[in-house]
Amino acid sequence: MSKMMDEENNCQNADIIPGALQDDVIDTNCSIDLRARSNPFGDPFKHRELNDDLVDIIDTIYRQKELSFNDAYLDFKKAAAYFVDGGIGPEHIFPVTGKGLIEITAGSFLEKGDEVIVTTSASFDYVILLQEKGIKVNYLDTCSPGDIPDLSLNKAEMVIISNPHFLSGALLPACEIAFLAKRCKDNGTLLFVDETLIELSDPYQSVASIVRENDHIIIQRSISDSFALSDTQMTFAVASANLIRKLKPYDKENNKELLPLVLGAFLMKNGCNSKYLISSRKFIQQNRAYVVDMFSKHGYIPEKSDSSHILVNLKLLMGLKELTQRLESHGVMLMDCSSFYLPGEDYVRVAVTTKDNIDRLEEIFGIVMEEWAKDYAKEKLRDALDRGSLSGSNIECRYYPCHFPGQDCTFCYCPFNPCKDERTGGEWITGSRGKKGWSCMNCYLIHRPEIAQAVLEILLQHDDPEDSLGKAWKTVIEPFI
Repeated sequence: MSKMMDEENNCQNADIIPGALQDDVIDTNCSIDLRARSNPFGDPFKHRELNDDLVDIIDTIYRQKELSFNDAYLDFKKAAAYFVDGGIGPEHIFPVTGKGLIEITAGSFLEKGDEVIVTTSASFDYVILLQEKGIKVNYLDTCSPGDIPDLSLNKAEMVIISNPHFLSGALLPACEIAFLAKRCKDNGTLLFVDETLIELSDPYQSVASIVRENDHIIIQRSISDSFALSDTQMTFAVASANLIRKLKPYDKENNKELLPLVLGAFLMKNGCNSKYLISSRKFIQQNRAYVVDMFSKHGYIPEKSDSSHILVNLKLLMGLKELTQRLESHGVMLMDCSSFYLPGEDYVRVAVTTKDNIDRLEEIFGIVMEEWAKDYAKEKLRDALDRGSLSGSNIECRYYPCHFPGQDCTFCYCPFNPCKDERTGGEWITGSRGKKGWSCMNCYLIHRPEIAQAVLEILLQHDDPEDSLGKAWKTVIEPFI
């Protein structure tokens, strides 16, 4: 029996690694990019039925040619203030196209050598950008604002936190962020809150309203992510009027394109509870539950998420780097977080997507696992042949004994898999999506020392692997079944 078939899932979930899927045809030319965080519902122009005014966008785009930059800029600020709500006005809005808001903020308030706290809830890109500017970064391994010590706040010029969490998608209640904002104000520390996905989770957990009385907080919101505008980089800051004035002037010479401003103002005019955004949140909630269920039933429990992506730890023998490379060869791209989030753990971020894409991910994941297992089996078989003797029990394996105490582990992956012979104890099983696969979970034959020894002896006598396996099956396995 093949331990590798179920080893990845504590030897209980063979349907995600089908030994022989029937009629399983995958179009590897169709890619699924699950690394993004933006709205998976699709941009508003794909859902015109949700916005009666969307046909006016053509007139709006043409009208922008008649606007001055200042007019478009002011229109955007007014629309953003209405969109954010919270009793704020245009004077609390700072539009940003092109250059990122964090870069503008750093250039306006930080100097080389200053210390900045970046929590693990925020994008690691912030760490890289700040370090390139000579800023000292304290990368704090916490997602809870209450865990940041007062002493650290007092020493830092700025704190960066993301809500919802950049990787897991978990959303903190507004009261926790508001309390941190008060502590930052008391310590004279600037708080940068990345709320770029809050419209896709719960906009009522935004802390935008506190900018009216707090001069130490800047909030980032994103038009591009909220409305799935992949070709347009449009964000804006929400802050006190005093902080807005201190942000370095908008570089009009390098931002003459008015379309992002006009388009952003148009999309925000129906507020954060427009038909489109309500439908987006419903879509995300339903499909997030679907992808969480898919991973959970195979033994991988994702972190709690309230947003458009999930974080899941895939504990695999092959290693995360190889997994992502193999998936990419089949047209599926996940975000490998192992290099910067909890080193030593195999975390990936997976975007919420359609149910069809999730089903496809599950199928391709199974195919990749089967391909790797076969490659692993060949490698181990070569090792066994080179060694010329049984390896015995691998008691260091985290799953030992996966079948019975004293089992032989020379053939960790059965060289006969999938034999499709139910006399061995193997059986056809139907997976959760209706696909049939061959499960070796109840076959122990290849792990019995006397059988493993007999099979190995035959394999050592023949140069042709196919011929030797056929003879080993006929002369060793069949007499036992």
